[in-house]
Amino acid sequence: MCEQSSPPWEQQPGESARANGAFCVYRDLGPRRSLRAAAAKFYGRSSVALERQFDKWSRAFRWVERASAWDRHLDSEARKTQEEARREMAERQVRGARALQAKALERLRALRPKDLGPAELLRYIVEAAKLERLALGEPDALQRQEMTGRGGPLRFSLEEAVAAARELEEADHGPVQRDGGATLQDRSPEVP
Repeated sequence: MCEQSSPPWEQQPGESARANGAFCVYRDLGPRRSLRAAAAKFYGRSSVALERQFDKWSRAFRWVERASAWDRHLDSEARKTQEEARREMAERQVRGARALQAKALERLRALRPKDLGPAELLRYIVEAAKLERLALGEPDALQRQEMTGRGGPLRFSLEEAVAAARELEEADHGPVQRDGGATLQDRSPEVP
């Protein structure tokens, strides 16, 4: 049976209770810790001799390494706590959403279609379609993109496109190719 070693932030073999207490003060100062600040806090005053004692303990018992391990441990614990809270929030929101859906469906079943006006009926159809699209992983709205210039949509002729391609080639950008590999100048401007 192998022996389980204690975490590095715990008291180390050969470390006196006083040295470990000093380490705990140093450790608990956080990422911006310093031996000077820890010594001043531990002793309630500051002096070069007291700081030298802290330096001696720090080197002998690997305070920097141990404090860094402590910081990683705290970070890991905080992430676990945050993930648990996020999971609980998601579960709570799902339960709430399902309860609201049940109430809405109950109310919907009680409605008589003849009691709905045209605008309400249309709104129900649109919202139901959005919900269905979302449930299937589709966007809830279709979008169309259009390029426009100052005067509206951009329009140009095939001749203008060929001329622009030739200008690009003259500027040494390489030949502009169409599907099939032929360059634009290989074809007449009348060919779409």
